[in-house]
Amino acid sequence: MKIVILALIILLIAIFLYWLVLKILFSEKDTYSRILTLQTDNVPLTCFVYEPTKKLKKTKKTPVILVHGIASNHRFFQLGKDQSFITTLTQAGYCVYAIDLRGFGASRKYARNDVSLNQLAEDSKKWIYAVLRDFYSSDIPNKKKKKVIWIGHSLGGIVLTLAFKKYPKLNKRVRKFVAISVPMSPPSPEHPAFLFAKKIPLMLKWIPLKLFALFTAPFVSPFQTAYDFLSTTTNTVGTKRLRRLLANAISDIPSLLMKELLHWVYTGTIHEVNAFSPLSQYITCRTLFITGRLDLVCDPWTLSQDVKLAATKKKKKKLVIASRKQGFSKDLCHTSIIHSDCARRELYPFILEFLSSKKES
Repeated sequence: MKIVILALIILLIAIFLYWLVLKILFSEKDTYSRILTLQTDNVPLTCFVYEPTKKLKKTKKTPVILVHGIASNHRFFQLGKDQSFITTLTQAGYCVYAIDLRGFGASRKYARNDVSLNQLAEDSKKWIYAVLRDFYSSDIPNKKKKKVIWIGHSLGGIVLTLAFKKYPKLNKRVRKFVAISVPMSPPSPEHPAFLFAKKIPLMLKWIPLKLFALFTAPFVSPFQTAYDFLSTTTNTVGTKRLRRLLANAISDIPSLLMKELLHWVYTGTIHEVNAFSPLSQYITCRTLFITGRLDLVCDPWTLSQDVKLAATKKKKKKLVIASRKQGFSKDLCHTSIIHSDCARRELYPFILEFLSSKKES
């Protein structure tokens, strides 16, 4: 019995030392300028503010709200000082407000498992007005010119469309919406993402994502090689960058939220807000939809149909499918659309061009 206890103690010490080494090797210090806190429902929600590069003589007059996807946090967009999406935006003169959604990252402490899509939609509306007040240092008079730019990846775009459904006039507060890998309707039962979704509850039941991601960070090379082989794409995301992602940008998923998202996948209906897909019909602001040819979560063909529904004569919607056929050097997927070298070289400039364009089509 003593030998068993001693063995367990040694194992626990070894695990702790391993975790400590991982933290030292892969954890990175965040480079935000300051923190903005939104108090709602007695829950403090956190936003990290990145000011424009000081060397610039002229900065942009519209703040950018940047929102991560599921199982992630704001660090998804900011890993290191170089070649990160937030850095690209700040160097272009934008003030970036990177939000940790309720139940994720720094906003998880007081809101763990009881997070719903309805709450996230309400939070989206509150964040828009909180950012406007902070950026313009006022209580925001009812002027139509005071608007934000919203850039959302996956869930970070879904929550805004749900807010649009509940509050259609909120579209007038969003100058432009960049929806990166944001599904507007659930996958069909034959789609690989549908089959994978069935396995998610079992996986999450036994494995906390954040802990699992950190402990597997050193071993991503074989997983990456296997994925690249299966997707017929080589080096979509560098091994070092994948390790940094796993160590810094992964967050556990609130159980109620996962239940609602799976309900959407299985039935096509989203809980509480009672919004039947596609969600694109509620978007009236200028929007750029982006997805990768290999994206299983945001299927390119389904999204193209949803974008046609959202387009109007006055407010046309742009759709970009990151693929070789569209002129990209690689076919991209759900994660590599942000973190591959191809995305940083070819997609980031395209997004900046859309943000600075004054044309309506």
